[in-house]
Amino acid sequence: MHCKSPEISIILPIYNCYTAFTRGINNLKQTLNTLQMTNELIVVNDGSEIYFDQINEEALRHECKLISYRKNKGKGYAVKQGVQAALGKIIIYMDGDLPFDLNVISDAMGSFKNQHADIVIGNRTINSSVIEANKSFRKFGSRIVSGFSNLILIKKIPDTQCGFKAFKKEVAKNIFSKQRITGYSFDIEILFLAQETNYKICQIPVVVNKQYGSNVKLIWHGFQMMLNIISIKLKSKLYR
Repeated sequence: MHCKSPEISIILPIYNCYTAFTRGINNLKQTLNTLQMTNELIVVNDGSEIYFDQINEEALRHECKLISYRKNKGKGYAVKQGVQAALGKIIIYMDGDLPFDLNVISDAMGSFKNQHADIVIGNRTINSSVIEANKSFRKFGSRIVSGFSNLILIKKIPDTQCGFKAFKKEVAKNIFSKQRITGYSFDIEILFLAQETNYKICQIPVVVNKQYGSNVKLIWHGFQMMLNIISIKLKSKLYR
């Protein structure tokens, strides 16, 4: 559903996850129709190495706003492109494989209304149910990164890497205009910027039905993220 100023913009950064995306997009559209709120879906094809054209075709078939480029530039870059294009009063980004129980969207909208939040983020450590083959390894790696970032950079956010985050429009536009990190660590940078600006962050439980990804990539990305956290800390004064 498109209009000049939709109530919700949802950004889906996509890198190779064609099958999961096609399986989840119908459920997402049905959920948004149930909410009866004007909306726009923004698909950002982040240089997918497989199914590049098919991802674009599927996005257009579902009347999504499409941003597409051939060279992979990172999840942080993809989400920023989506935020810049978003028109909604509330801007949400979700993992492109749509692993979450989509009731989280209505829960987030409730937090904006009832708790006067500026930002609402998913937290998989609150009453969460994660079903995946490599559950323990992924959870362990995520907790290490989140714990390290909470130790030296941000405060009281035990799940920095959850792929569901929602913002008031003006908050998103402000924070992402200052974003520098283009890879997976961008979540931590965004949360750091939010706390530096004293935005109110509410955390809500999410149910994760399925996640994808190899352990090798998790190890490599985890190492990069640790270095980026240190870099943000060392350069923190430059963000002010």
